[in-house]
Amino acid sequence: MKNTTNFISKLFSKPSEVTVYNPDEIEITFDGLIGLENAKDDLKDVVTYIKDPTSFDKLGIRPHMHYLIQGPPGSGKTSLAYAVAREANIPIVVVNCKAFADEKARSFKLLKTAFATAASNKHAVLLFKNFEGFFQVNDSFKVIFLGKLLELMRSCENVIVISTLSTTLAISGGDYLFDEDAFSKTIDILYPDLKTREAMYELFCANIPVDKNVSFARLARDSYEMTAQDIKQIIKNSALLAIRNGSETVTREHFDEMISLELLGQERKKMTDKERQCTAYHEAGHVIAHYFSDPNYKLSKVEVAYRTKSLGVTMEEVDEDKLSLFKADWENRIIGCFGGMAAERVIFGSNTSGVVQDLAMATFYAKLMVSAFGMCDEFGPISICEVYSSDDDESAFKFSEYILEESDKYVLKILQDLYNCAYQTVQEHRAELEALTEALLEKEVVYGNEIKEIFDKISKK
Repeated sequence: MKNTTNFISKLFSKPSEVTVYNPDEIEITFDGLIGLENAKDDLKDVVTYIKDPTSFDKLGIRPHMHYLIQGPPGSGKTSLAYAVAREANIPIVVVNCKAFADEKARSFKLLKTAFATAASNKHAVLLFKNFEGFFQVNDSFKVIFLGKLLELMRSCENVIVISTLSTTLAISGGDYLFDEDAFSKTIDILYPDLKTREAMYELFCANIPVDKNVSFARLARDSYEMTAQDIKQIIKNSALLAIRNGSETVTREHFDEMISLELLGQERKKMTDKERQCTAYHEAGHVIAHYFSDPNYKLSKVEVAYRTKSLGVTMEEVDEDKLSLFKADWENRIIGCFGGMAAERVIFGSNTSGVVQDLAMATFYAKLMVSAFGMCDEFGPISICEVYSSDDDESAFKFSEYILEESDKYVLKILQDLYNCAYQTVQEHRAELEALTEALLEKEVVYGNEIKEIFDKISKK
């Protein structure tokens, strides 16, 4: 029987600078990590080498021994390192790199202790968590410190070094590690795709009584750019909410509330009647602009609630993760952004400050269309967005003031034209706007199928 009690107690105890886990304490395996197939394939090479070094002799090579794994928090970077140790049946030495920023005077000693602990075994994984901590030491000390790190990595040939990073190494000192070939393999962890998110819901809900009307596919669509850890938390919090509500199963409403909590924050105090009415018209305007401008638009739900990050939200139902968009797609997105502002002006004659995020997103999209994607025929097929020039970089492109002013002019034109489209669409569908607003004020949350029924009923009159 595995000694998992000690493993769990170490994980949840006060973080230590250097912690050692034996393989029989670790429960994480490659099979239990969903959606990380490419990363697992890369790491399985070193596991195979540890188990059978002779398998690499015929080609006269060794697998990579130093890995840098970068990706968003909660994406499974640390779990991959634990899985390597478990699969290879070797210990893992875990170092919290935040200690290097907090205790600079002891950094060398801590670094030597970590490598000495790992090297005392025939083979071991040395995991540097929160690798950003290395780059928070002062600049005068940084190069010396990183030089010592490289020296120890090269001298300990029996140690598999895995460092995890939640940002890219586009930080001061980061290039030095690559210039010196410190990490022979970099593994990038992306957000899980739609099918992977659905598989995660199915796996993580295996032992939870889920209502028969819950669709894991729909939950996956609503969980765009969420990691495995995010989804685990949504499931756990949904189950806790079901218990508080006295429900025997976890329902769609429980999951929706927790997804909204993850995306928009905690629900706060109730809005005034006037604020609720204005927000309901605003969100209904987004729906009208999207629904009647884009024939491919599918709505998941629209909600009116005062949360930490928003007063309301309109969520699209995405059948697949889109990797590239056409010009019409960007235009429809901008029209949708303007729907709330258009509705406020149609109903109240002016808009509120609640349009601030919508305007920021619309402007961002329009700038991309003109300055990066070549989607403005009048401006031409040119990119001025990828220009990163320093004062001493004579080879960098430098555009004239005329080019920059022309770019701004066409951004404004796109924004004004598409706002006019949104306003006209909302005006033409005033009846649908009023009906959806009424439903939102009554229910607070209206789902896509309910919205379609509302609109279909009006179209038949």
